[in-house]
Amino acid sequence: MNVSDGSTCFYRVTSPVSVPLAPLTWAVLMVLSTRCALVVAEDKTTVDTHLPTEVEDAIVVVGQQEAAMWYPSDQAASQRTVSQEELDMFAAPGAGSPYSAVSALPGVQAETVDPFGFGNLMGGNKGLRVRGVNASHGANGTVEGVAVTGMGPGPGYLWMFEQENIASVSLHQGPVPADQVDLFNNFGALDTRLYWPNIDPEVQLSYSAGSDDLARWFARADSGAMNFGGRVMASLSKSSADQWRGPGQAADQNNISLAGEQQFGALTARLWYTRSEGEQHAYRALSAEQANDLEQWYDYAYSSDPEDLHLYYDHNRQQFNSDLWLLEARYQLSDQSYISVQPYQSNEEGDYWSATSSGMIRNWSIDHKARGVRTEWVREVKDTRLSVGHWYMTMEPPGPPTAWKMYQPQADGSLMFSKWSLLAKVTNEHQMNSVWTQLDRSLGNWHWSAGLRYVRETLVSLDYYNTDGLGDVSYAAALQQSSGPMADRSVDGFDLDVWLPVAGLSYRWNDDWLSRIHVGRSMGAPSFSSWNQFQSNYSTFAAAGLTAQDVMDKQRIETQDGIDLGLTWTSRFHYMDLTVYYARFRNKGISYYDPDVAVVYSQNVGDGHQQGLQFAGGLEVTPELNLLANLAWTHAVLDKDVLGSGGTVMDVSGNQLPDVPVWTGALGARWEQDRWFATSMLRYVGQRYADSGHEESVPGYARVDMGAGYQLPLASGDLSVDVNVVNLTDKRYIGRINASDVQSTGSYTYYSGAPRSYLMTLAYIW
Repeated sequence: MNVSDGSTCFYRVTSPVSVPLAPLTWAVLMVLSTRCALVVAEDKTTVDTHLPTEVEDAIVVVGQQEAAMWYPSDQAASQRTVSQEELDMFAAPGAGSPYSAVSALPGVQAETVDPFGFGNLMGGNKGLRVRGVNASHGANGTVEGVAVTGMGPGPGYLWMFEQENIASVSLHQGPVPADQVDLFNNFGALDTRLYWPNIDPEVQLSYSAGSDDLARWFARADSGAMNFGGRVMASLSKSSADQWRGPGQAADQNNISLAGEQQFGALTARLWYTRSEGEQHAYRALSAEQANDLEQWYDYAYSSDPEDLHLYYDHNRQQFNSDLWLLEARYQLSDQSYISVQPYQSNEEGDYWSATSSGMIRNWSIDHKARGVRTEWVREVKDTRLSVGHWYMTMEPPGPPTAWKMYQPQADGSLMFSKWSLLAKVTNEHQMNSVWTQLDRSLGNWHWSAGLRYVRETLVSLDYYNTDGLGDVSYAAALQQSSGPMADRSVDGFDLDVWLPVAGLSYRWNDDWLSRIHVGRSMGAPSFSSWNQFQSNYSTFAAAGLTAQDVMDKQRIETQDGIDLGLTWTSRFHYMDLTVYYARFRNKGISYYDPDVAVVYSQNVGDGHQQGLQFAGGLEVTPELNLLANLAWTHAVLDKDVLGSGGTVMDVSGNQLPDVPVWTGALGARWEQDRWFATSMLRYVGQRYADSGHEESVPGYARVDMGAGYQLPLASGDLSVDVNVVNLTDKRYIGRINASDVQSTGSYTYYSGAPRSYLMTLAYIW
């Protein structure tokens, strides 16, 4: 039986009182701490404690075959893992975004606005769709099984980890096992595994140069196992690049990471710290007319002339500094059971500066904090694995936003303060509480699993402060100088809860054939953006007699009930995996007209379904040459028409959701011989509509990326040279459409895909 890695235990801690832990977790920490002290006093033995860096059931080897690209496993869930070696082929060169790492998997859209994966768009939509579902409200996904940064409008964990520090990235699609916990999992479960300190001493140095003055260097040193049994790692990186269209920077980023691992008898502990500092200018979006004439508007950009006021490039930018503490502790209770504890803490500070439709410049100040703990008890006996756990997390907004200031741009490039447009104080943080149990068992050729997860989400409480008369002062000073909170614009949070059952069954008919079924419920987010939509339309809501609390009380958790059916055919030299799925969602957050107010705002009223077909295959043509392919057909729709602006009925029932292509696919190849290697990847994205009424569309496109390299063994290490080319044919296409699930004509934006770009890397490892 292949079971998931039970060694996952991370947490972030600054001081014992900074993380509000459940009583059970505090008890566990006290036991582990006491045991640790006893072991240190009694046992000085050096033991190899390097924990696995990947989930063990991510890739299953059949016969003598080595793990091929995206090789399927025996589990019932639809899951794929991209290894560290495969990241070179799949991920955007020059960055470590987990989104780009899974961009070539079947049914996945992960569009970037620059060729090297640095781009971050303002707000909660970071550009990931899986089976047509938008992973909204920030950087979705976990790191080592925990949601390290929570929901927020900043880049989150997407800027924190370089590709060299990532061991693997896995993606569950469809129903998600109960022990794969995250904030929201209606799109699936994306998890990044880190490359922890190596057991052997090692030093890595690399320098990359490429198009648009890209310059990147990376350094990492691993101590290897030391006399006392521990090991440590330190890494540094610096990346800079210009935008490929127009003035400004695509990236100016600095990262530092420190990690350590140590065993104290039956207790193994490891700690990871990352500091990320980055800033970049915004890419200018295209309108529908411009998107349909890329020959003229392909390199459309912000202006370098400050007299263009709000269109001046330096008035459209972002900068963020982030810290993350990730601690993992695992105590082996017996040969068959262990308990793991993963506390964590992150902080993200920065701001967005952006032009508004009124010609003003908005400054969105962000100080987002997240902390929590994941506790799990696991028992493994022969072919059975039982997991029981608890996860708690608290997040301080934004989102939703708490501080907006407006400025009037001047012809000399300066900004003149105009007003505060939003000022709010958090009185009770956004919290997630979840418990689960997951059972996996193999009986002969059968493998079955069953799980149940309960989630209680406590929505944030916010006091809205009167902004009349406030000047260009800090957030803290503004709160102090304000006349006080406004009751009708403030909200008290409340609890929402949901049960998420899941079950799966697979049967291996022989060495070559396996069939599987997986059913379950997943959850999506409440309509958090209704908060700032209320504040922007306050006078209209007030005239209708509605308060912010009235609007917040309408929020619901989105639920999605789905089923996956799969058939896999494998041999020593190939695999083919076919998945058919169907899911029905309820209470999706969509833009909907409220006749009581005569305003369109986000509400949890969307019901619909998604269905599709996914194929993935791999073939070892020769020992040196491997091929892979995937193809996905996706049908994601709302089942009812919705009310649009002015109360008009939008004919959207049965229409494909905006920005969701019916067909996507990929073809890839990897060749290795002696010291040489070469890779190629062709990605295909079919026609997409930008609006719900299907009046505006963009054509499909096919993009080819290639890479090649040579490794030269030296007496003290290995020297390698790699060359990557993105968009080899210099195809002009629309990559990103910034659209929601209900979109009226003309209210969305497009981003053109990056042109042909180059990157060369020189690396030395010893």
